[in-house]
Amino acid sequence: MATKTLYKIQLGAYKSKPNAEKTAAVVRAHNFPAAVIQINGLWKVQSGAFSVKANAEKRLKDIHETAYHLKDPYKSYKSTFFKAIMVTVPGEQEKEDKKPAEKYGADKVYDLMKPYIDSSRAHSEFVRKYNAFIDIYNGKNGASHSKIGMSNAWCAMFVDLMFYFAGYLDLIGYGKRSLNLMENAKKKGTWKSGTDDIKFGDIVIYQDSKGNPNHTEFALGPHDFISGNYNGGVHKRHRTSLKTVKGRIRPKYPSEPEKEGDLPPYVRVWAIRFWESDHEKYGDATVFIQYESDNKTIKHVILVDTGMNYTDTIKKLKAAGVTKIDAVIISHDHSDHYGYLYNDDKNAILDNFEVGHVYFPDQTGVKKYQPEYANRIARQAAKCAAYKVGYSYVSVGDVIKIGCFECKAIFQADANKLKEKEGHHFINNMSMIYHIVVDGTWIFDMGGDAQIEAQRQMLEAFKDRLEEIVCHVMKIRWHGDRDGITKDYVDAIKCLLAFCNYHGSENGSGRKSTYNVFRDRGAVVATNYKDGEIYMDIRGKKMEVKGSKTGHIKTFKL
Repeated sequence: MATKTLYKIQLGAYKSKPNAEKTAAVVRAHNFPAAVIQINGLWKVQSGAFSVKANAEKRLKDIHETAYHLKDPYKSYKSTFFKAIMVTVPGEQEKEDKKPAEKYGADKVYDLMKPYIDSSRAHSEFVRKYNAFIDIYNGKNGASHSKIGMSNAWCAMFVDLMFYFAGYLDLIGYGKRSLNLMENAKKKGTWKSGTDDIKFGDIVIYQDSKGNPNHTEFALGPHDFISGNYNGGVHKRHRTSLKTVKGRIRPKYPSEPEKEGDLPPYVRVWAIRFWESDHEKYGDATVFIQYESDNKTIKHVILVDTGMNYTDTIKKLKAAGVTKIDAVIISHDHSDHYGYLYNDDKNAILDNFEVGHVYFPDQTGVKKYQPEYANRIARQAAKCAAYKVGYSYVSVGDVIKIGCFECKAIFQADANKLKEKEGHHFINNMSMIYHIVVDGTWIFDMGGDAQIEAQRQMLEAFKDRLEEIVCHVMKIRWHGDRDGITKDYVDAIKCLLAFCNYHGSENGSGRKSTYNVFRDRGAVVATNYKDGEIYMDIRGKKMEVKGSKTGHIKTFKL
Protein backbone atom coordinates (compact mmCIF):
# COMPACT_ATOMS: atom_id res chain seq x y z
CA MET A 1 0.00 0.00 0.00
CA ALA A 2 1.31 3.44 -0.88
CA THR A 3 2.74 5.63 1.81
CA LYS A 4 2.36 9.36 2.14
CA THR A 5 3.48 12.10 4.45
CA LEU A 6 1.00 12.38 7.31
CA TYR A 7 0.10 15.44 9.30
CA LYS A 8 -0.88 14.61 12.88
CA ILE A 9 -2.53 16.86 15.42
CA GLN A 10 -0.98 16.51 18.87
CA LEU A 11 -2.23 17.88 22.20
CA GLY A 12 0.43 17.37 24.83
CA ALA A 13 2.85 14.64 25.90
CA TYR A 14 2.64 13.13 29.39
CA LYS A 15 4.75 10.92 31.57
CA SER A 16 1.68 9.14 32.98
CA LYS A 17 -1.12 7.56 30.97
CA PRO A 18 -3.94 8.74 33.34
CA ASN A 19 -2.99 12.40 32.71
CA ALA A 20 -3.05 11.82 28.97
CA GLU A 21 -6.45 10.12 29.29
CA LYS A 22 -7.82 13.18 31.12
CA THR A 23 -6.89 15.41 28.19
CA ALA A 24 -8.22 12.89 25.66
CA ALA A 25 -11.54 12.79 27.53
CA VAL A 26 -11.91 16.57 27.25
CA VAL A 27 -11.01 16.49 23.55
CA ARG A 28 -13.68 13.85 22.89
CA ALA A 29 -16.20 15.77 24.98
CA HIS A 30 -15.86 18.61 22.45
CA ASN A 31 -16.56 16.29 19.51
CA PHE A 32 -13.00 15.77 18.31
CA PRO A 33 -11.46 12.29 18.02
CA ALA A 34 -8.60 11.56 20.42
CA ALA A 35 -6.22 8.65 20.90
CA VAL A 36 -3.62 8.08 23.62
CA ILE A 37 -0.42 6.63 22.13
CA GLN A 38 2.89 5.80 23.81
CA ILE A 39 5.87 7.09 21.84
CA ASN A 40 9.46 7.03 23.16
CA GLY A 41 8.31 6.57 26.75
CA LEU A 42 5.76 9.43 26.66
CA TRP A 43 1.96 9.23 26.42
CA LYS A 44 0.78 11.54 23.65
CA VAL A 45 -2.73 12.68 22.79
CA GLN A 46 -3.42 12.73 19.06
CA SER A 47 -6.50 14.08 17.29
CA GLY A 48 -6.26 12.76 13.76
CA ALA A 49 -3.71 11.89 11.10
CA PHE A 50 -4.22 13.45 7.66
CA SER A 51 -2.62 12.96 4.26
CA VAL A 52 -3.92 16.35 3.12
CA LYS A 53 -2.20 19.19 4.94
CA ALA A 54 -5.16 21.56 4.51
CA ASN A 55 -7.41 19.12 6.37
CA ALA A 56 -4.96 18.93 9.25
CA GLU A 57 -4.70 22.70 9.37
CA LYS A 58 -8.48 22.97 9.55
CA ARG A 59 -8.58 20.50 12.49
CA LEU A 60 -5.88 22.48 14.24
CA LYS A 61 -7.76 25.75 13.67
CA ASP A 62 -11.00 24.22 15.00
CA ILE A 63 -9.26 23.05 18.16
CA HIS A 64 -7.64 26.45 18.73
CA GLU A 65 -11.00 28.21 18.23
CA THR A 66 -12.63 25.81 20.69
CA ALA A 67 -10.11 26.91 23.31
CA TYR A 68 -11.69 30.38 23.37
CA HIS A 69 -15.03 28.90 24.44
CA LEU A 70 -13.90 26.43 27.09
CA LYS A 71 -15.83 27.03 30.31
CA ASP A 72 -15.69 25.73 33.84
CA PRO A 73 -14.92 22.92 34.49
CA TYR A 74 -12.92 22.76 31.24
CA LYS A 75 -11.14 26.12 31.62
CA SER A 76 -7.94 24.56 32.94
CA TYR A 77 -7.51 22.85 29.55
CA LYS A 78 -7.39 26.13 27.61
CA SER A 79 -3.60 26.18 27.44
CA THR A 80 -3.53 22.56 26.27
CA PHE A 81 -5.95 23.32 23.44
CA PHE A 82 -4.07 26.47 22.47
CA LYS A 83 -0.76 24.55 22.38
CA ALA A 84 -2.06 21.92 19.99
CA ILE A 85 0.44 21.45 17.18
CA MET A 86 0.68 19.79 13.77
CA VAL A 87 3.43 17.17 13.52
CA THR A 88 4.67 16.14 10.08
CA VAL A 89 5.54 12.45 9.74
CA PRO A 90 7.10 11.67 6.32
CA GLY A 91 6.68 8.32 4.59
CA GLU A 92 4.16 6.77 7.01
CA GLN A 93 1.29 4.68 5.68
CA GLU A 94 -1.80 6.79 5.09
CA LYS A 95 -4.42 6.50 7.84
CA GLU A 96 -6.88 9.27 7.11
CA ASP A 97 -8.81 10.03 10.27
CA LYS A 98 -12.49 10.52 9.74
CA LYS A 99 -14.72 12.03 12.35
CA PRO A 100 -17.45 9.51 13.16
CA ALA A 101 -21.05 10.40 12.44
CA GLU A 102 -22.41 12.30 15.40
CA LYS A 103 -25.09 10.69 17.51
CA TYR A 104 -27.91 12.54 19.26
CA GLY A 105 -30.19 12.09 22.23
CA ALA A 106 -30.17 8.82 24.14
CA ASP A 107 -27.97 7.23 21.44
CA LYS A 108 -25.23 9.76 22.19
CA VAL A 109 -25.34 8.96 25.92
CA TYR A 110 -25.32 5.22 25.22
CA ASP A 111 -22.28 5.57 22.95
CA LEU A 112 -20.39 7.30 25.74
CA MET A 113 -21.28 4.48 28.13
CA LYS A 114 -20.21 1.64 25.81
CA PRO A 115 -16.43 1.82 26.45
CA TYR A 116 -17.05 1.32 30.17
CA ILE A 117 -19.35 -1.69 29.91
CA ASP A 118 -17.53 -4.67 31.44
CA SER A 119 -14.46 -2.46 31.77
CA SER A 120 -13.52 -3.92 35.12
CA ARG A 121 -14.55 -6.57 37.56
CA ALA A 122 -12.33 -5.09 40.24
CA HIS A 123 -13.51 -1.83 41.71
CA SER A 124 -9.98 -0.47 42.12
CA GLU A 125 -9.21 -0.93 38.41
CA PHE A 126 -12.31 0.92 37.40
CA VAL A 127 -11.55 3.79 39.79
CA ARG A 128 -8.13 4.28 38.23
CA LYS A 129 -9.59 4.59 34.75
CA TYR A 130 -12.48 6.77 35.88
CA ASN A 131 -10.51 9.28 37.93
CA ALA A 132 -9.93 11.37 34.82
CA PHE A 133 -13.65 12.11 34.70
CA ILE A 134 -13.85 12.81 38.41
CA ASP A 135 -11.20 15.52 38.20
CA ILE A 136 -12.94 17.20 35.27
CA TYR A 137 -16.33 17.01 36.97
CA ASN A 138 -15.11 18.72 40.12
CA GLY A 139 -13.14 21.29 38.15
CA LYS A 140 -9.75 22.61 39.09
CA ASN A 141 -11.00 26.20 39.27
CA GLY A 142 -13.72 25.47 41.79
CA ALA A 143 -17.13 24.43 40.55
CA SER A 144 -20.24 25.83 42.17
CA HIS A 145 -21.72 22.37 42.75
CA SER A 146 -20.61 20.13 45.60
CA LYS A 147 -17.51 17.99 45.04
CA ILE A 148 -17.75 14.32 44.30
CA GLY A 149 -15.41 11.40 44.74
CA MET A 150 -15.39 7.74 43.86
CA SER A 151 -17.23 5.98 46.66
CA ASN A 152 -18.95 2.64 47.06
CA ALA A 153 -22.14 4.15 45.61
CA TRP A 154 -21.35 5.86 42.33
CA CYS A 155 -24.22 4.58 40.15
CA ALA A 156 -25.93 7.99 39.94
CA MET A 157 -22.64 9.73 39.39
CA PHE A 158 -21.84 7.47 36.43
CA VAL A 159 -25.13 8.39 34.69
CA ASP A 160 -24.67 12.05 35.56
CA LEU A 161 -21.17 12.17 34.09
CA MET A 162 -22.22 10.46 30.87
CA PHE A 163 -24.91 13.14 30.41
CA TYR A 164 -22.29 15.74 31.30
CA PHE A 165 -19.96 14.68 28.49
CA ALA A 166 -22.86 14.35 26.06
CA GLY A 167 -23.62 18.00 26.74
CA TYR A 168 -26.98 17.11 28.30
CA LEU A 169 -26.34 17.73 31.98
CA ASP A 170 -28.95 20.48 32.05
CA LEU A 171 -31.55 17.79 31.26
CA ILE A 172 -31.00 16.00 34.57
CA GLY A 173 -28.89 18.33 36.75
CA TYR A 174 -26.00 17.54 39.06
CA GLY A 175 -26.63 14.37 41.04
CA LYS A 176 -24.24 12.76 43.48
CA ARG A 177 -26.99 10.40 44.56
CA SER A 178 -30.15 8.81 43.19
CA LEU A 179 -32.20 11.09 45.44
CA ASN A 180 -30.64 14.19 43.82
CA LEU A 181 -31.53 13.02 40.32
CA MET A 182 -35.09 12.22 41.35
CA GLU A 183 -35.60 15.62 43.00
CA ASN A 184 -34.16 17.38 39.93
CA ALA A 185 -36.53 15.47 37.66
CA LYS A 186 -39.57 16.40 39.72
CA LYS A 187 -38.68 20.08 39.34
CA LYS A 188 -38.22 19.65 35.59
CA GLY A 189 -41.45 17.69 35.16
CA THR A 190 -39.65 14.62 33.80
CA TRP A 191 -40.32 12.25 36.71
CA LYS A 192 -42.93 9.48 36.71
CA SER A 193 -43.45 7.01 39.56
CA GLY A 194 -43.90 3.31 38.91
CA THR A 195 -42.73 0.90 36.23
CA ASP A 196 -45.05 1.77 33.34
CA ASP A 197 -43.64 2.57 29.90
CA ILE A 198 -39.88 2.33 30.59
CA LYS A 199 -38.08 3.09 27.31
CA PHE A 200 -34.57 3.31 25.94
CA GLY A 201 -32.90 6.45 27.30
CA ASP A 202 -34.88 6.62 30.55
CA ILE A 203 -33.06 6.88 33.86
CA VAL A 204 -34.53 4.38 36.30
CA ILE A 205 -34.40 4.97 40.06
CA TYR A 206 -34.71 2.03 42.47
CA GLN A 207 -35.75 2.04 46.13
CA ASP A 208 -35.01 0.17 49.34
CA SER A 209 -37.59 -1.52 51.58
CA LYS A 210 -38.49 1.86 53.09
CA GLY A 211 -39.07 3.55 49.74
CA ASN A 212 -35.82 5.54 49.76
CA PRO A 213 -33.99 5.97 46.42
CA ASN A 214 -30.90 3.79 46.49
CA HIS A 215 -29.77 2.98 42.94
CA THR A 216 -29.72 4.46 39.41
CA GLU A 217 -29.53 2.78 36.01
CA PHE A 218 -29.78 3.77 32.33
CA ALA A 219 -32.57 1.95 30.50
CA LEU A 220 -31.93 0.07 27.25
CA GLY A 221 -35.51 -1.18 27.25
CA PRO A 222 -38.28 -2.24 29.67
CA HIS A 223 -36.12 -4.90 31.36
CA ASP A 224 -32.54 -4.19 30.24
CA PHE A 225 -30.27 -1.61 31.82
CA ILE A 226 -26.72 -0.32 32.15
CA SER A 227 -25.73 -0.22 35.80
CA GLY A 228 -22.78 1.54 37.38
CA ASN A 229 -21.42 0.27 40.70
CA TYR A 230 -22.50 -3.27 39.83
CA ASN A 231 -20.03 -6.11 40.43
CA GLY A 232 -17.18 -3.63 40.75
CA GLY A 233 -17.71 -1.86 37.45
CA VAL A 234 -20.26 -0.99 34.78
CA HIS A 235 -22.33 -3.83 33.36
CA LYS A 236 -25.50 -4.59 31.47
CA ARG A 237 -28.30 -6.10 33.53
CA HIS A 238 -31.48 -7.91 32.62
CA ARG A 239 -34.18 -7.61 35.28
CA THR A 240 -37.19 -9.90 35.04
CA SER A 241 -38.76 -8.29 38.10
CA LEU A 242 -39.11 -4.51 38.48
CA LYS A 243 -40.64 -4.56 41.94
CA THR A 244 -37.87 -2.41 43.42
CA VAL A 245 -38.26 0.34 40.78
CA LYS A 246 -39.38 3.63 42.33
CA GLY A 247 -39.87 5.45 39.04
CA ARG A 248 -38.17 6.77 35.95
CA ILE A 249 -36.80 10.02 34.56
CA ARG A 250 -37.45 10.74 30.89
CA PRO A 251 -35.01 13.47 29.87
CA LYS A 252 -36.19 15.83 27.14
CA TYR A 253 -33.46 14.88 24.70
CA PRO A 254 -32.72 17.21 21.79
CA SER A 255 -33.79 15.82 18.45
CA GLU A 256 -31.35 15.04 15.65
CA PRO A 257 -30.92 17.97 13.24
CA GLU A 258 -32.97 17.47 10.13
CA LYS A 259 -31.12 16.25 7.06
CA GLU A 260 -31.63 18.08 3.81
CA GLY A 261 -33.53 15.20 2.24
CA ASP A 262 -35.81 14.79 5.25
CA LEU A 263 -36.80 18.41 5.79
CA PRO A 264 -40.49 18.92 6.51
CA PRO A 265 -42.52 21.02 4.10
CA TYR A 266 -41.79 24.73 4.01
CA VAL A 267 -45.03 26.62 4.60
CA ARG A 268 -45.93 30.29 4.54
CA VAL A 269 -49.16 31.45 6.16
CA TRP A 270 -49.85 34.94 4.93
CA ALA A 271 -52.42 37.37 6.31
CA ILE A 272 -53.05 39.78 3.43
CA ARG A 273 -53.15 43.47 4.26
CA PHE A 274 -56.03 45.57 2.93
CA TRP A 275 -55.92 49.32 2.35
CA GLU A 276 -56.86 51.57 5.25
CA SER A 277 -58.52 54.25 3.12
CA ASP A 278 -61.28 52.44 1.25
CA HIS A 279 -64.17 50.88 3.15
CA GLU A 280 -65.19 48.92 0.05
CA LYS A 281 -61.79 47.22 -0.20
CA TYR A 282 -61.36 45.52 3.12
CA GLY A 283 -61.98 42.16 4.72
CA ASP A 284 -60.25 38.94 5.68
CA ALA A 285 -58.02 36.80 3.49
CA THR A 286 -55.40 34.37 4.76
CA VAL A 287 -53.27 32.27 2.41
CA PHE A 288 -51.70 28.91 3.32
CA ILE A 289 -48.87 28.09 0.89
CA GLN A 290 -46.83 24.87 0.81
CA TYR A 291 -43.63 24.99 -1.23
CA GLU A 292 -41.63 22.28 -2.98
CA SER A 293 -38.24 21.29 -1.57
CA ASP A 294 -36.56 24.11 -3.48
CA ASN A 295 -38.45 26.58 -1.23
CA LYS A 296 -39.50 28.54 -4.32
CA THR A 297 -41.92 26.46 -6.37
CA ILE A 298 -45.45 26.48 -4.98
CA LYS A 299 -46.97 23.06 -4.40
CA HIS A 300 -50.32 23.76 -2.73
CA VAL A 301 -52.39 26.85 -1.87
CA ILE A 302 -55.41 27.25 0.38
CA LEU A 303 -57.18 30.61 0.59
CA VAL A 304 -59.30 31.14 3.71
CA ASP A 305 -61.79 33.90 2.86
CA THR A 306 -61.25 36.31 -0.03
CA GLY A 307 -61.85 39.82 1.26
CA MET A 308 -64.03 42.20 -0.74
CA ASN A 309 -63.39 43.85 -4.12
CA TYR A 310 -59.71 44.50 -3.57
CA THR A 311 -57.86 44.10 -6.88
CA ASP A 312 -54.45 44.35 -5.23
CA THR A 313 -55.12 40.94 -3.68
CA ILE A 314 -54.86 39.46 -7.17
CA LYS A 315 -51.62 41.37 -7.82
CA LYS A 316 -50.13 40.25 -4.51
CA LEU A 317 -50.99 36.59 -5.05
CA LYS A 318 -49.62 36.62 -8.59
CA ALA A 319 -46.46 38.40 -7.46
CA ALA A 320 -45.98 35.62 -4.91
CA GLY A 321 -46.11 33.06 -7.71
CA VAL A 322 -49.65 31.79 -7.15
CA THR A 323 -51.33 30.49 -10.31
CA LYS A 324 -53.54 27.79 -8.86
CA ILE A 325 -55.55 27.69 -5.63
CA ASP A 326 -56.36 24.17 -4.48
CA ALA A 327 -59.16 25.28 -2.17
CA VAL A 328 -61.03 28.42 -1.22
CA ILE A 329 -62.64 28.12 2.23
CA ILE A 330 -65.37 30.63 3.09
CA SER A 331 -66.00 31.06 6.80
CA HIS A 332 -69.39 32.82 6.71
CA ASP A 333 -71.91 34.78 4.68
CA HIS A 334 -70.58 38.35 4.85
CA SER A 335 -69.22 39.85 1.65
CA ASP A 336 -65.99 41.06 3.28
CA HIS A 337 -65.15 37.35 3.56
CA TYR A 338 -66.54 35.91 0.30
CA GLY A 339 -67.04 38.97 -1.91
CA TYR A 340 -63.88 38.64 -3.95
CA LEU A 341 -64.56 35.05 -4.97
CA TYR A 342 -66.63 36.41 -7.87
CA ASN A 343 -67.86 39.85 -8.91
CA ASP A 344 -69.66 41.31 -11.90
CA ASP A 345 -66.48 43.03 -13.11
CA LYS A 346 -64.99 39.56 -13.60
CA ASN A 347 -61.69 40.55 -12.02
CA ALA A 348 -61.94 38.35 -8.93
CA ILE A 349 -60.45 35.00 -7.77
CA LEU A 350 -62.41 32.74 -10.15
CA ASP A 351 -61.33 34.85 -13.14
CA ASN A 352 -57.64 34.95 -12.34
CA PHE A 353 -56.69 31.58 -10.90
CA GLU A 354 -57.29 27.92 -11.51
CA VAL A 355 -59.41 27.02 -8.49
CA GLY A 356 -59.73 23.40 -7.42
CA HIS A 357 -62.71 23.54 -5.06
CA VAL A 358 -64.71 26.04 -3.01
CA TYR A 359 -66.04 25.20 0.46
CA PHE A 360 -69.00 27.13 1.89
CA PRO A 361 -70.25 26.81 5.49
CA ASP A 362 -73.42 24.81 6.19
CA GLN A 363 -76.43 27.07 5.57
CA THR A 364 -79.15 25.25 7.53
CA GLY A 365 -79.35 27.75 10.40
CA VAL A 366 -78.90 30.79 8.16
CA LYS A 367 -81.70 29.68 5.82
CA LYS A 368 -84.06 29.47 8.77
CA TYR A 369 -83.51 32.96 10.17
CA GLN A 370 -81.84 35.07 7.45
CA PRO A 371 -82.53 33.35 4.11
CA GLU A 372 -81.40 36.37 2.09
CA TYR A 373 -77.80 35.65 3.19
CA ALA A 374 -78.12 31.98 2.32
CA ASN A 375 -79.32 33.07 -1.12
CA ARG A 376 -76.20 35.17 -1.58
CA ILE A 377 -74.03 32.13 -0.92
CA ALA A 378 -76.19 30.10 -3.28
CA ARG A 379 -75.47 32.67 -6.02
CA GLN A 380 -71.73 32.34 -5.35
CA ALA A 381 -72.09 28.56 -5.60
CA ALA A 382 -73.88 28.97 -8.92
CA LYS A 383 -70.98 31.06 -10.22
CA CYS A 384 -68.59 28.28 -9.21
CA ALA A 385 -70.66 25.86 -11.25
CA ALA A 386 -70.61 28.27 -14.21
CA TYR A 387 -66.81 28.36 -14.01
CA LYS A 388 -66.78 24.55 -13.74
CA VAL A 389 -65.28 24.76 -10.25
CA GLY A 390 -66.41 22.18 -7.72
CA TYR A 391 -68.05 23.38 -4.52
CA SER A 392 -69.61 21.90 -1.41
CA TYR A 393 -71.18 22.89 1.89
CA VAL A 394 -69.15 21.97 4.96
CA SER A 395 -70.66 20.48 8.12
CA VAL A 396 -69.02 20.14 11.54
CA GLY A 397 -66.67 17.17 11.51
CA ASP A 398 -65.79 17.43 7.82
CA VAL A 399 -62.08 17.32 7.03
CA ILE A 400 -60.33 18.82 4.00
CA LYS A 401 -56.86 17.40 3.32
CA ILE A 402 -54.56 19.11 0.85
CA GLY A 403 -50.81 18.50 0.84
CA CYS A 404 -49.46 19.03 4.36
CA PHE A 405 -52.65 20.84 5.43
CA GLU A 406 -55.56 19.25 7.29
CA CYS A 407 -58.56 21.55 7.68
CA LYS A 408 -61.18 20.28 10.09
CA ALA A 409 -64.51 22.01 10.72
CA ILE A 410 -64.74 21.76 14.51
CA PHE A 411 -67.72 23.95 15.40
CA GLN A 412 -70.64 26.00 14.16
CA ALA A 413 -73.12 27.66 16.52
CA ASP A 414 -76.64 26.32 16.96
CA ALA A 415 -78.74 29.03 15.30
CA ASN A 416 -81.74 28.22 17.48
CA LYS A 417 -79.77 29.06 20.63
CA LEU A 418 -78.42 32.40 19.46
CA LYS A 419 -80.17 35.31 21.18
CA GLU A 420 -79.85 37.71 18.27
CA LYS A 421 -81.32 36.25 15.10
CA GLU A 422 -81.48 39.46 13.08
CA GLY A 423 -78.66 41.70 11.94
CA HIS A 424 -75.03 41.05 11.17
CA HIS A 425 -74.11 39.60 14.59
CA PHE A 426 -76.17 36.51 13.76
CA ILE A 427 -74.24 35.93 10.53
CA ASN A 428 -70.94 36.47 12.35
CA ASN A 429 -71.89 33.91 14.96
CA MET A 430 -72.77 31.38 12.24
CA SER A 431 -69.14 31.32 11.09
CA MET A 432 -67.70 27.85 10.64
CA ILE A 433 -64.70 27.43 12.95
CA TYR A 434 -61.81 25.46 11.49
CA HIS A 435 -58.64 24.02 12.90
CA ILE A 436 -56.06 24.04 10.13
CA VAL A 437 -53.13 21.80 11.05
CA VAL A 438 -49.83 22.37 9.24
CA ASP A 439 -47.76 19.21 8.72
CA GLY A 440 -49.32 17.60 11.77
CA THR A 441 -47.76 20.19 14.07
CA TRP A 442 -48.96 23.80 14.04
CA ILE A 443 -52.66 24.36 14.70
CA PHE A 444 -54.40 27.49 13.40
CA ASP A 445 -57.81 28.51 14.76
CA MET A 446 -59.60 30.08 11.79
CA GLY A 447 -63.09 31.08 12.86
CA GLY A 448 -64.20 33.90 10.61
CA ASP A 449 -66.07 36.41 12.78
CA ALA A 450 -67.60 34.05 15.35
CA GLN A 451 -68.34 36.37 18.29
CA ILE A 452 -68.95 35.92 21.99
CA GLU A 453 -72.22 33.97 21.71
CA ALA A 454 -70.67 31.40 19.38
CA GLN A 455 -67.58 31.14 21.55
CA ARG A 456 -69.66 30.48 24.66
CA GLN A 457 -71.59 27.76 22.85
CA MET A 458 -68.31 26.21 21.75
CA LEU A 459 -66.82 26.25 25.25
CA GLU A 460 -69.95 24.54 26.54
CA ALA A 461 -69.79 21.92 23.78
CA PHE A 462 -66.12 21.16 24.54
CA LYS A 463 -66.23 21.60 28.33
CA ASP A 464 -65.18 17.97 28.94
CA ARG A 465 -62.55 17.93 26.22
CA LEU A 466 -61.04 21.40 26.12
CA GLU A 467 -57.73 19.96 24.96
CA GLU A 468 -59.34 19.52 21.53
CA ILE A 469 -59.62 23.28 20.98
CA VAL A 470 -56.07 24.20 22.01
CA CYS A 471 -54.18 25.89 19.16
CA HIS A 472 -50.91 27.67 18.48
CA VAL A 473 -52.20 30.52 16.34
CA MET A 474 -55.58 32.25 16.22
CA LYS A 475 -57.00 34.66 13.67
CA ILE A 476 -58.69 37.31 15.79
CA ARG A 477 -62.45 37.34 15.21
CA TRP A 478 -64.53 40.20 13.88
CA HIS A 479 -61.48 42.30 12.95
CA GLY A 480 -60.59 42.80 16.60
CA ASP A 481 -63.73 44.77 17.45
CA ARG A 482 -65.29 44.65 20.91
CA ASP A 483 -67.41 41.56 21.50
CA GLY A 484 -65.05 39.67 19.17
CA ILE A 485 -63.43 37.59 21.88
CA THR A 486 -63.94 36.33 25.42
CA LYS A 487 -61.28 35.86 28.05
CA ASP A 488 -62.52 32.33 28.73
CA TYR A 489 -62.05 31.39 25.10
CA VAL A 490 -58.49 32.73 25.00
CA ASP A 491 -57.73 30.89 28.25
CA ALA A 492 -59.01 27.66 26.71
CA ILE A 493 -57.20 27.80 23.37
CA LYS A 494 -53.81 28.78 24.90
CA CYS A 495 -52.52 30.30 21.65
CA LEU A 496 -48.97 31.65 21.25
CA LEU A 497 -49.82 34.11 18.48
CA ALA A 498 -52.94 36.04 17.48
CA PHE A 499 -53.16 37.97 14.22
CA CYS A 500 -55.74 40.42 12.93
CA ASN A 501 -56.65 41.13 9.28
CA TYR A 502 -57.86 44.69 9.63
CA HIS A 503 -56.95 48.14 8.41
CA GLY A 504 -57.83 50.10 11.57
CA SER A 505 -55.57 51.03 14.47
CA GLU A 506 -56.08 49.42 17.84
CA ASN A 507 -57.47 52.66 19.26
CA GLY A 508 -60.85 52.22 17.59
CA SER A 509 -63.87 49.95 18.18
CA GLY A 510 -62.40 48.46 21.33
CA ARG A 511 -59.59 46.70 19.48
CA LYS A 512 -56.97 47.61 22.07
CA SER A 513 -58.91 45.86 24.84
CA THR A 514 -59.37 42.86 22.53
CA TYR A 515 -55.66 42.66 21.78
CA ASN A 516 -54.83 43.03 25.46
CA VAL A 517 -56.87 39.93 26.28
CA PHE A 518 -54.28 37.99 24.30
CA ARG A 519 -51.30 39.99 25.53
CA ASP A 520 -52.32 39.54 29.17
CA ARG A 521 -52.11 35.78 28.61
CA GLY A 522 -48.64 35.93 27.09
CA ALA A 523 -49.61 35.74 23.41
CA VAL A 524 -47.97 37.86 20.73
CA VAL A 525 -50.37 40.05 18.70
CA ALA A 526 -49.63 40.90 15.05
CA THR A 527 -51.89 43.24 13.07
CA ASN A 528 -52.11 44.29 9.43
CA TYR A 529 -52.43 47.92 10.53
CA LYS A 530 -49.16 48.00 12.45
CA ASP A 531 -47.12 45.21 10.85
CA GLY A 532 -48.33 45.30 7.23
CA GLU A 533 -48.45 41.95 5.46
CA ILE A 534 -48.10 39.29 8.15
CA TYR A 535 -45.94 36.29 7.23
CA MET A 536 -45.81 33.15 9.36
CA ASP A 537 -43.04 30.98 7.92
CA ILE A 538 -43.01 27.39 9.16
CA ARG A 539 -40.54 24.55 8.88
CA GLY A 540 -41.05 21.65 11.23
CA LYS A 541 -41.36 22.88 14.80
CA LYS A 542 -40.10 26.38 14.09
CA MET A 543 -42.23 29.33 13.02
CA GLU A 544 -40.83 32.77 12.23
CA VAL A 545 -43.32 35.65 12.23
CA LYS A 546 -42.54 38.89 10.44
CA GLY A 547 -44.31 41.92 9.02
CA SER A 548 -43.66 43.77 5.76
CA LYS A 549 -43.58 47.05 7.72
CA THR A 550 -41.99 45.99 11.00
CA GLY A 551 -39.70 43.10 10.03
CA HIS A 552 -39.04 40.28 12.50
CA ILE A 553 -41.77 39.95 15.13
CA LYS A 554 -41.13 36.64 16.90
CA THR A 555 -39.68 33.16 16.35
CA PHE A 556 -41.56 30.31 17.98
CA LYS A 557 -40.23 26.79 18.60
CA LEU A 558 -42.34 23.90 19.82
